[in-house]
Amino acid sequence: GPIGCAAYDIGRLVGEAIVRSDRMDRAGLREGLERVKQLPAASGVDGTLMGFGVWDRAALKGQYLVLREWRDRRTVQIRV
Repeated sequence: GPIGCAAYDIGRLVGEAIVRSDRMDRAGLREGLERVKQLPAASGVDGTLMGFGVWDRAALKGQYLVLREWRDRRTVQIRV
């Protein structure tokens, strides 16, 4: 479900930030997050990326909001 995908994405972001951190404190983790760029996301459509920057506080980049509806007992993406 969507919560599982979001948790997976956040876990990957934090893991990548820890690897890129110079020190293990709040400021070090923030700097590590700012170094994560263009990490593929499990959420959204193909090509959705994750990352942060010094002035960029939105993790997801691309078409991460996907509209879906139920048809014949299965979920189908709506193209707009």
